[in-house]
Amino acid sequence: MADAYAIRDTRPKCGVGSPSLKWKFASTAVLHPPLTFVKMVESSSPPPNKPMQMKINASHILTGIIALSLLTNVSLAQDATPAAPSAAAPAPAGDVTKIKLGVIPAVMKFDKAEIEVKAGAKIALLFVNEKCPLQHNLIIIKPGTKDKVGAEADKLLADPNAMKNNYVPNSTDVLIKGNKLIGIGQSDLMEFTAPTEPGDYPYICTFPGHWRLMNGVMHVK
Repeated sequence: MADAYAIRDTRPKCGVGSPSLKWKFASTAVLHPPLTFVKMVESSSPPPNKPMQMKINASHILTGIIALSLLTNVSLAQDATPAAPSAAAPAPAGDVTKIKLGVIPAVMKFDKAEIEVKAGAKIALLFVNEKCPLQHNLIIIKPGTKDKVGAEADKLLADPNAMKNNYVPNSTDVLIKGNKLIGIGQSDLMEFTAPTEPGDYPYICTFPGHWRLMNGVMHVK
């Protein structure tokens, strides 16, 4: 299709009543000044490649938005510090069974004839002599050996070294022993683990002659 041009006559008026502006259309023409011509373009026809350019731009923008979103998510994922698990509470050292065992003055007996503990439990036994003027010790022995160990304790009266050993017989039947002899107003803290085998374990004082009255039973459950 030939190009269309609008021709504007800007020459001086030719006479009275001559129009000052004339519009003519020509497909092709050689025009001389002072004629001015402008190429006419239909407004309904979009410029070549313009729609394609707009589509490309929109596609680029959408691609950029998606890429930015992905990068942002990756960055946030990398920067995010996982919540540290709650610091757990410190593990307990283990339940300790606390027992206080005393002496009844004048009658030469323990103030408890029986105590009970769990097999394998940690025990803190406080042996206290508050008012008895005599010295005492405390040992725990194998089940069924009270008389045997007691007889060995009686022999210590003739042993010059017995006092240094707190009058504790040198016997494999002795499982747990105190740290010292205690006089009036004294105490001895005995820390030990209860036997793992359930049973009845005698406890006695092995100061010579005392075991017959000063005895009791530790029940291990």
